[in-house]
Amino acid sequence: MYKTKNFSESEFGIGEHSKLDVRLRCFVLMSSLQRVRNVVNTGKFLKFRIDPKKEISMRISSGVRTSQDYDRLVSQGYYPSKTSDHFFGIHPTTRQPYPQSTGAGDVKFGNCNDVYELFKLLVEEVPMFLHQSFKQVIYEKMNSEWLHFGNSYHAVYSEVIADDLYEKYQGGHILETFNGGRNYAVPSWSK
Repeated sequence: MYKTKNFSESEFGIGEHSKLDVRLRCFVLMSSLQRVRNVVNTGKFLKFRIDPKKEISMRISSGVRTSQDYDRLVSQGYYPSKTSDHFFGIHPTTRQPYPQSTGAGDVKFGNCNDVYELFKLLVEEVPMFLHQSFKQVIYEKMNSEWLHFGNSYHAVYSEVIADDLYEKYQGGHILETFNGGRNYAVPSWSK
C-alpha cells in the first residue's frame, strides 16, 4: 500500500517491525523522500535524465535493518554503522529503544546519468529543505551508488528533545563515502 504517491511501506522492509513508532518514522521519511523525488524531476535536475521523456525514479534499497541485515552487509564487504539510523529507534542487538536512530533509507535512482552530480545539485539548490528534513544526506558508493537519507531529529521528536539529541550526537550532515562506509568525509565542495 502506497503511503505517498511513489513510496510504500514494503520498500522499507518493515517486516517484523510492527511497532507504531517504526511505522511512523517510515511515514515521515517517505513524505520527505516524496518531496525529494518531486524536486529531482524539475528545473536544473532535468539534465540528469537518461531518457528525457521519463522521470528520474527513486527506489528504497535499504530501509529498516535488523541485526541479521547488519551481519549480512558486513559479510558482503560493506561497513555499516552500528549506530545507523536504519535501525529506526530499536537497538539491533538489545531490541531496546535507541533514540539517536531516527530512521533512514538508502535510495537508488533510475533514469539518472550521474547520481553524484545530482547529489551535489541537491545540496546546492535546496540546502534548507535538506537540513530541515534530514539529519544526514550521504552519497555512498561501493559496487553501485546511492544516497542515504536519515530522518531529522526534529521530524521525530519534540523541539527540546531534538535539540538535546543534536547536541549529544553531532555528526556530519552532508557526507560522502566511496568505500562502502569504511570512511566518511565532508565533501570538499560543500565546506
